[in-house]
Amino acid sequence: MKKVVRSMSVFCLGAVLCCGVVSCRTAEQRGSIAAFSGSSVEQGRPAAGLARYRIDYYEPVEGKGALSGGGASGGGIQESNAPFIIADYGPRDILPKEIKKPSIYVVFSQPVTALAKLGDPMRDGAGLFTIDPPLAGVYRWYGSKLLSFEPDAESMPQRRYTITVSDRVTSLGGKKLQGERSFSFETDRLSVLEWQLGADDRYIRTDNVDPEDAQHIRLIFSYPVNLDEIARWIEIRGNSRTWPFTLERLPRIDERRFQAEQGVLVTITEKLPLDTDMVMELKAGARSEPGWLGSREAKTWTYHTLLPFRFHNVAVRSYSPLQYDLIPITLEFSQRVEPEGAEQYFSLTGSPR
Repeated sequence: MKKVVRSMSVFCLGAVLCCGVVSCRTAEQRGSIAAFSGSSVEQGRPAAGLARYRIDYYEPVEGKGALSGGGASGGGIQESNAPFIIADYGPRDILPKEIKKPSIYVVFSQPVTALAKLGDPMRDGAGLFTIDPPLAGVYRWYGSKLLSFEPDAESMPQRRYTITVSDRVTSLGGKKLQGERSFSFETDRLSVLEWQLGADDRYIRTDNVDPEDAQHIRLIFSYPVNLDEIARWIEIRGNSRTWPFTLERLPRIDERRFQAEQGVLVTITEKLPLDTDMVMELKAGARSEPGWLGSREAKTWTYHTLLPFRFHNVAVRSYSPLQYDLIPITLEFSQRVEPEGAEQYFSLTGSPR
């Protein structure tokens, strides 16, 4: 009966993959199933969220016609009559942004390497597969069919990585590789994390914006951006026209959370009309640098410039004990009123005088 070796969590699993060559070989020579994660995990990432990056790898050793495995001790490796193809690979599709150093792996349908070579690090991958754009790192066999690449540095955002397996790869039995040999995955694309109006850090409501504040938009992107490049993807509209603007870095940014190059101050260079709906759009395709992957969808933000000045309401009330000779009267307007000298614009008739 075959034994099953499974890790209790992704972190325990990492310990299995980092084990010495002897214990890794022992598990395979017993004909076990071993769990393998296709992606590295930052501390705190729930293991359940990485289910799509896990595969079960099975290495049978029983039966006749086993290959010697290049002199490996403890039995041989059996090759079936099935075609020699890529049976599985990863990562796939879009890499979650939490995974900074993904493990890139290929699972072959037939054994490719000897048991004696399992776990040995390779810097050049022995020409087995290439990665474009290039990544530096270490290749290792974690089974006679399973080849993994662990990068030295974090992968770059807004990129498509393409992995191509060499057509020179053959199985231990001499079969040539058939079928598709390339696959790719994408890293996180650019987005806006924060959006505020005004040149400073004050909170400004978007439904009644002072003309001076309305000319400034503060943006913080998910990644550092090239100002010349990101300017191509921003458009500001209002009053049936587009508005010219300039870009510069934010004068202040929370460096505990963001890099300075993530912040952008958009300044509209013409005076905006009052009582007008304004729209800022980050177009689909927005990216940090030329040639990188752009955002899939456009994103818009709206605000309204200063509303007309109107009288709203009058009230006679007080939040403190009334004085004998005072009657508190409150007047409410749609905009701020300069209090100094305002009394000249009001009159009161009746009793008392």
